[in-house]
Amino acid sequence: MTIVELAPAKVNLWLRVFEKLPDGYHRVETVLQTISLSDTLTLELRYGGSITLSCDDPRLPCNEHNLAYRAAALLAQHVPGKGVHIHLEKRIPWRAGLGGGSSDAAAVLRGLNRLWELDWSWEQLLPVAQELGADVPFFLRGGTAIGRGRGEQIEQLPLAPDLTLILVQPPFGLATPKVYSHWQPQQDQQLPNLSSLLMALQRSDGKAVGQLMHNDLEVPAFQLAPELSVVKRDLSQAGLPCLLSGSGACLFAVVPNSGQAPTINWLQRVRRLLPAHYQASLVRTRF
Repeated sequence: MTIVELAPAKVNLWLRVFEKLPDGYHRVETVLQTISLSDTLTLELRYGGSITLSCDDPRLPCNEHNLAYRAAALLAQHVPGKGVHIHLEKRIPWRAGLGGGSSDAAAVLRGLNRLWELDWSWEQLLPVAQELGADVPFFLRGGTAIGRGRGEQIEQLPLAPDLTLILVQPPFGLATPKVYSHWQPQQDQQLPNLSSLLMALQRSDGKAVGQLMHNDLEVPAFQLAPELSVVKRDLSQAGLPCLLSGSGACLFAVVPNSGQAPTINWLQRVRRLLPAHYQASLVRTRF
């Protein structure tokens, strides 16, 4: 028996960072949104309790250092005798702030819930997801949600924004711990309004969303990779407000849906503005 699960990437449309918690994580408030870019995981039933993982990206480990493997191993503790072989087709770039590893882990939990015929509810899977990482609970359902605490306290939002984004991928990644280690509280920050952002999402108003989104981690990320701030400036000056996703290094711009220009024209404009070796692609929030 074989199960196929898609693991969508996410962007952070809003990310506030607060004090460091006793466990070393920071308290955050974030608006998460899944997008159409995704990894594909194929799960094949095995018996005898064996768990194996293969991946088409040779840079990624295929052992307990991979969140997809760890998710299977953790869930297997509740199902003696059943195993799985997981094949991961990787499309979400690593160290990009798009949550690829966390989404892979959530996809494994969803897939094994069916493959092993557990029939667990979301509430039953949630503690396992929380043990794997802060973003994994969100990816169990995806969509649009607010994350609080370390990001694992998920408030699902009854929204289905229909937005087109241009995803900008630099030829390098940023390590989340390093970005957070450079974060410092910003004094006298003038921030957009979160409630206004949520209302803009409800209307699928791309222009307003672009103006209202915010990420506290841009300052430390741009300190580590100054060229990202230049890309953000150039895109914003061209009429496409953009934002770092999570801790980076990917940026994304929201295409205005006001009829100013066809979407493909925006993509071509972005590609002309980007440095060499950067990539730009269109993704959607409804798919």
